[in-house]
Amino acid sequence: MDLRLENLGIQHMADFLDWGYFEDPLLAMYNFQEEAQGLEDWYRWKTRRPWDRYQAILLGQRAIGYVGLKNFNPLTRRGELGIILDPNYVDQGYGTWALRLFLREAFLEGRARQVYLLVLPWNARAIHVYKKLGFKEEGTHWTGVFFPLRDRLEEALVPYEKSLRRLGALSYVKAIRMHVEREDMEEGFFEL
Repeated sequence: MDLRLENLGIQHMADFLDWGYFEDPLLAMYNFQEEAQGLEDWYRWKTRRPWDRYQAILLGQRAIGYVGLKNFNPLTRRGELGIILDPNYVDQGYGTWALRLFLREAFLEGRARQVYLLVLPWNARAIHVYKKLGFKEEGTHWTGVFFPLRDRLEEALVPYEKSLRRLGALSYVKAIRMHVEREDMEEGFFEL
């Protein structure tokens, strides 16, 4: 498998434009929705803060996703993890591999002590991967969400009604907060 991470650069943006599309209205928020003329602005927005670090997930020469550690605090050595994959490449182990490599770098080379994340309750695939990598649930956190696909949305949200609040056009979801610490990593985790 010719999979690797490299610092996210403007050159990866063209691949993002060719990504597939999640049809599920609960996952559509993860679709890359930028237009070609807005790529430079998106890239500057994503990489503007000095403590945020993003890497492209490359399969061969193609960027199939990106993973990042944002809001990193150098004093507490904590940061928030995020990952986005081209829908054409989910359920193939690429995300798990990229997260394992990224966490290895964050803990061993980046000197992170703790990595945390928020995951939406309907993203069972992601929750499974995070638990497999050693993340532990620590509670919930209300977070704002944008649902770009309104078709079939109400029906899809029925099982999550207790975790959802709407204020006008805004929706808030009780996301699951998870974390992992370097000390939590099982023996052999850092070996690739």
